[in-house]
Amino acid sequence: MSLSSAPFRTTKARTRVGGGICLNNDRAIQITEKKISELQEARAYSANAEEKFELDMKIQALQRDLSELGQDGLFYGELGLNAIDEALLRSYFASCAKSNPLFFQPHADGDEAAITQFLIARGLAFLSSKGGVALTPEGILFCARPEFISSKRFHVHVQMQSGGDRLDPLAKIWGSVLHLRQQLLEWIKPVMQRAAGIRDIRSASGTEEAVYEYPPTAIVEALTNFLIHRDYSEDDHGRLYIHTDRIEFVNPGVSLIPVEALRNSTEDLEPKYCRNARIIEVMNEAGYNQKKGSGIRVIREALEANGTKREDGSLGLKLWNDEEKERFHLTIYRRDLSRLSEKKGSTGPGDSTARDEFRADISRIDKYAPAELIGREDELKLLNDA
Repeated sequence: MSLSSAPFRTTKARTRVGGGICLNNDRAIQITEKKISELQEARAYSANAEEKFELDMKIQALQRDLSELGQDGLFYGELGLNAIDEALLRSYFASCAKSNPLFFQPHADGDEAAITQFLIARGLAFLSSKGGVALTPEGILFCARPEFISSKRFHVHVQMQSGGDRLDPLAKIWGSVLHLRQQLLEWIKPVMQRAAGIRDIRSASGTEEAVYEYPPTAIVEALTNFLIHRDYSEDDHGRLYIHTDRIEFVNPGVSLIPVEALRNSTEDLEPKYCRNARIIEVMNEAGYNQKKGSGIRVIREALEANGTKREDGSLGLKLWNDEEKERFHLTIYRRDLSRLSEKKGSTGPGDSTARDEFRADISRIDKYAPAELIGREDELKLLNDA
């Protein structure tokens, strides 16, 4: 796949929109983005084909306006397809093809026409007034290479930190949703690989049932939720704290679903997504997330199956909104496997030796090292077999 021929403009931006009214550039972008979001939301809930067509026309017109609003010497929204991280997008389509090979195999094989059509159909790209194909803001967030993501418009930093020393980050990662997912999975993989077998409980094949410090399903789901539900317009960065007894995911933007509903729901919540709706949709097509608002329930069920409890006997999961700082916190607690491992004469993972080994494992991971982006089933199998 080669998308390098797509246009990428570097002409200075104009600030006139809506009948020649001159606005502050950032403000004009915000107004136009909000209008597009409102129209896309209206289209999603419309059952009338004619009304949908009219809304599509209005959305495309606003997207063309958006392409005229520039920043940093670039036409904002007119990043061509050459700004895409092709390796990550190929891996993404390979994951999509696992569940729908008939439709997605051409994309996975690098068919440029199929990829372009997909990006436009999913609201990640559009036909610009300049005659080329450009990425929409959500397209930029989804798959653009880090160097093409402006820090003035998108706040995509994620900071990995040791819980005991928040002033000394283990790493700072910057990039698209696909890039962040790839790099963060590499960073936290050692956490998900520590497990012990329960001798008295056997699987169908006769092997010991595995119990994890942090069940992979719960961590992968928490990480995906961390990325797709974040408010990237907030001038703040995501935080991932690794403590000795828990992992904290802290996101800019409070949960739009009441925490009590997330904590106690037994059925799909099927929320009305008004933040990152296009990204949530395309991530679901690859099987990376739960589309019906059931992600937290999946985490709860994985922790229950693993027997992860806090000291007071409650489930090892904590959710809360920090209204003052406008952040959402999700904490997963570690299951102490020392009693299980003592039977086999091994070192308990909760002592200082194990913690030092874990930090050493993390320090050896190059945050920019290539890693195959694969679907949830293959991903979990890889982690379980490691």
